[in-house]
This record gives sequence, C-alpha cells and structure tokens, in this order.
Amino acid sequence: MINKELLHKIKKHPLIKTSTAYIFTSFLIKGMSFITTPIFTRMMKIEDYGIISNFQTWLQFFSIFIFLQVSSGLLPAKINKELIRFNSYVKNVVIFGMTSAFIQITIFIIFKEKIEKWINIDSTLIPVLGLCAIGTAMSNIISAYYIAVESPKKKIIFSVLSSIIFLGSGLGCVYFSRDKSLGRIVGYAINNSIILLFGLFLFLKNKVVEKKEFMEDVKSGLKYGIPLIPHLIANVVNGSSDRIFLLKICGESQVGIYSIAYAIGALTLTLVESSADAWNPWYFKQTLAKKNQKIKIPFKIYTLTIGMCFVGIMFLAPDIIKIMAPKEYWEGTRCILFVALGVFFLFLYRFPLLYEQFLSTTKYVAPATILTAIINIVLNTLLIPKYNINGAAIATTLSYIVLWLTHEFVARKIIKGYNISKKNYIISVIIVIIGFILSNIVLEFSISRYIILVIFCIIYLIIIFKYIKVAKSK
Repeated sequence: MINKELLHKIKKHPLIKTSTAYIFTSFLIKGMSFITTPIFTRMMKIEDYGIISNFQTWLQFFSIFIFLQVSSGLLPAKINKELIRFNSYVKNVVIFGMTSAFIQITIFIIFKEKIEKWINIDSTLIPVLGLCAIGTAMSNIISAYYIAVESPKKKIIFSVLSSIIFLGSGLGCVYFSRDKSLGRIVGYAINNSIILLFGLFLFLKNKVVEKKEFMEDVKSGLKYGIPLIPHLIANVVNGSSDRIFLLKICGESQVGIYSIAYAIGALTLTLVESSADAWNPWYFKQTLAKKNQKIKIPFKIYTLTIGMCFVGIMFLAPDIIKIMAPKEYWEGTRCILFVALGVFFLFLYRFPLLYEQFLSTTKYVAPATILTAIINIVLNTLLIPKYNINGAAIATTLSYIVLWLTHEFVARKIIKGYNISKKNYIISVIIVIIGFILSNIVLEFSISRYIILVIFCIIYLIIIFKYIKVAKSK
C-alpha cells in the first residue's frame, strides 16, 4: 500500500502540483467545449462545419508567420536572464512581432482576391483571418510567458477566461446569424481581438532596460523561432492537409464529418498540452542539472496515463460521437480510432523534439517534419479517393508515427545523448496499439467494449502502483 508519507511527497512534488493544476484546468475547459459542441453541431449544417474547418486550417497556417515564432525563445531566455531583463526581452520581441504582423496583414489586404483563390475563403474574410492569426500568436506568447515565469495560476485564469469568451462569443454569434459559418468566424474574431488587447497591455507596460538591446533580443527570439517555422508548416500539413484534400475531392459535408471525428479522437490532446506546460520547464531543469534518473519514473507514469486516455477515447468513441453530434455525423466513428492512435504518437514525438530544443539544435527539426509532411500528402492523395474520411484518418495516423520515429532517430543517432531510454516507451506504446486493435474489433458491441476497457483500467492501475513502489524504493 502507499503510505501517507509517500502520498505527501507525491502531492508536494513540483511537477505533480503544477501538472495537477493545469490538468484540472484542461478538464474544465474541455468540459465546456464538450458541453457546447453538441449545441454547435445541431445549430450548424455539416457544410458549415466544413467551411469552419477550412478557416481553422488556414488560421493555423498564417499564425505561424505572424510573430515569426519568437515565443519559442521565452523559456530559454528566462533560464538565462534576470526577471527585469527578461521582461524587457519579452517587450522587445512583442514590439517586433507586432511590427511583423502589421506588414503581413497589409500584404494580406492588398492581395486578398488572389489569396481567396488559393485558400477557398471569401476575400472579405481575409482581414478577419489576419486579425485572428495575430490573436492566436499573441495567445501563444502570453501562455509561453506564464510558463516561463512559473505562474500557473495566471496561466490557468487566462486559459479559462479566454475559453469562456471564445465559446460564449461563438454561441452568441452563431445563434443570431443567418449565415452560421460566418457567425462562428465572427466569434473567433471577437475572442482573438480581446486576447490581442490584453497581450499588448500585459507586455508593453514593461520597462526596457536598454534600448540598444532591442536588436540583440530580436536576434535571440528569431534564433529559436525561425528554424521552427518550416517544422510548424509541416505540422500544419500533417494535421490539416487531410481536410484540404477532402474538401477538393469529397466536398464540405465530408470535411464536416471528419472534423468532428478528428476533434473527438484528439480530445486528449488538450490534456497533453496542459500537462506539457508543467513537464517542459521541469524537464529542462532536470536535464540541465543532469538528473536523468529523476526523469525516468515520472516519464513512464506520464506517457502511460496519457496513453490510457487515448485508449478510453477509442473504446468510448461510439458513445461520445452520439452525444456530441446528430446521426449524420456517426459515419465518422471508426475515424476516431485512427485519429486517437495517430495523435498518441504526435504526443510522443514532443519528447525528442523537446530535447532538440533544450540543446538549441533545431536545424534537424524542419527536415524531419517536412519529410513527414511529404509522406502525409502522398498518403492523402492515394487513400482519400479510395476510402474517403477513413483514408484521411489512416494517412494521419501513419504520418504521425513516421514523425515520432524520425525525431527519435535525430535525437538518439544524430544529436545523441537523449536522456529518455527507448524501453521507457514500450509499455505505453504496446497498451495503446493493443487498445486500438481490440476497439476496432468490438466497435459495434457495447458490452464487450466496456468490459475490455475495465480490464485495461485494472492493468493500468497495477502498472502505476508498481512504478510508484519503484520510486519509493529509490
């Protein structure tokens, strides 16, 4: 049994404390999204969802460029700078980011008719797309700032409030709009405008230590940001090319069905992102102090827990989609299983990537991810015409597996010194793959799905208790 002293140590562990706070917030936000999704799916047509999905895809794409990813340098800067100097650094990179954004939005507006032809978004919405991209980039900087200064309470408050505004404005605009897809887009614009104004207020009030350090700070931010841009573009291709191909080949209704299926399959990704907010700075500190043994057990528990969440999504997929969407969406049920498997490997790839970022060795990041994007495009062209939405889901899964293996190869064989052993992945990977296979077999048999899921949960608890005992003995 776990004694009280061990429980106290677990509760006081900085990683556990911070992770718990972020995870609780994640469930709160996801809970709000879960409750409102069935409302959106019943207020909007499948074609509206296809239009929104296309808008989201290009929002993701353009937001990569707006601030040139200077937010990626905040955590390393905080480790190497005093707080006053760090705040000055953040202000400088935000000023640079806003300047870059102004130039890019001006170009968007000048060439909006041509952009409309490329991306299938009405030219009148191109400035709105640009505004949303700025808000998204500012949101990334705000989140990165709160993580860097280790202020989980402020990060949580920001996340919760922005989610409430996002969902509230979205519901309101959709309800009162005749064009439901336009109403949803207006909701995006309202939310992102508020985030942008808050970010400017938060950062521009900081004092600049020395004006001559502006270019030094910009160069530092771009040092981390620029190499990530091709990588992030490739990630958007990996995550969104399926929708673009579906739109061209199968039409907006299939994109709408696939978007709901993908959202359900990726439910746990929100949990991944929230726990990563705690894991990343903790991992940086332990790796910097060369405390590699301290990483081993938390990593095993972390990956196995996330893996079990994905297994749960797989077995409960038919029930979740019936709650979240009307009958016309249910043909996307099997897609959920493939998406959940793929997104699990997307979660795993973050660990070798984090090691590459820790060493500031990001020159291999873009080539590795671009290779995966090319594979994704080829698979989509081959599989979507034959299998429709299931083809898109299979292409996504295979691409994410390649993405993980590629970055694993870079971290272990090219950079070397990666401090997470391959055997630490084995149990979580095996459990998720077995869960995927079994959930496919019993997809249409409710009782069998529940029984097998309960067995998985028991196995999970046995393994976790074993890990905790090992940690206790050390």
